[in-house]
Amino acid sequence: MRRSHTLTTATVFLLALTGCGGTDTDEPAADSQCELGPTELTVTDAGREPHKVMRFSPTAGDTVETDIEMSVVTDISVDGDSAPTQTGPLMVMGIVFTVENVAEDAIELSFVYDHASADSDEPALLDMLDSLTGISGTLSTDHSGAFLDGNISTDGLGPEAESLVEQTEQQLADLTVALPAEPVGPGGLWEVTSSFESGGVAYCNQATYTLAEFDGERYDLDIETTQTVQPTTIEEHGVTIEILRGSGNSSGRSSGSLDSPIAASGSSTTTTRTEMRIERNGSTQFQDVEVRLELDIHQR
Repeated sequence: MRRSHTLTTATVFLLALTGCGGTDTDEPAADSQCELGPTELTVTDAGREPHKVMRFSPTAGDTVETDIEMSVVTDISVDGDSAPTQTGPLMVMGIVFTVENVAEDAIELSFVYDHASADSDEPALLDMLDSLTGISGTLSTDHSGAFLDGNISTDGLGPEAESLVEQTEQQLADLTVALPAEPVGPGGLWEVTSSFESGGVAYCNQATYTLAEFDGERYDLDIETTQTVQPTTIEEHGVTIEILRGSGNSSGRSSGSLDSPIAASGSSTTTTRTEMRIERNGSTQFQDVEVRLELDIHQR
């Protein structure tokens, strides 16, 4: 039973990390579909004057030290029976970003995890987080902040830590901010449709950005996101997990400056709901999982 509990908790935690969910826990329509495609951004309101094209213009050699704090609350129903609510410990991960190159069409950054900890005395969790320290990778965006590519080294990590790091690519993408090519001002609105695949699962996001404040350099953005998960089947450590349906919404704020594509601060409240069929050693369980994630990002 301990192995099943650990696997389920890890799977749910990774699903929460990879998307923006929300407070709407109604079941998605049976015919809802998520198909991978290019990111599309549409300005629906240019906002108040003065208008300006928002483009990131960092300097090679710049560094940004960021701490990410997160807490997770999970409710699980197994074959219709509700389990006790699981309240996870506060976890903190530190990432140092360095601007390696600023080209005409791309901004290239490197990053390294310099610390990871949790308000917990569970050895397995602490060991997994401790193994993240020193893990490095690369991240690139265009000058509008659109995520282009990311890569994280997983050499020497155990299976659960490796899975966590692999999921972090989308978490890193969420640290960047997608800006429109058209001039906008305070009160401006734009919508971003995006999709990605992580761990064999396809996710589709629909985000609405509101430019709450903008002085020509610094910005505050209110962000509302809905997500759809494409039903699929994945294999994990000899366990078959069939994702029957999943959806969620998120609301939050991101603040920063045009001299860095990495947000200076941000916070969000997320809830996702996922229905799964899990097969292990010839037995089958149906699980209905709701995850509530509180996320806070700030520069040191």
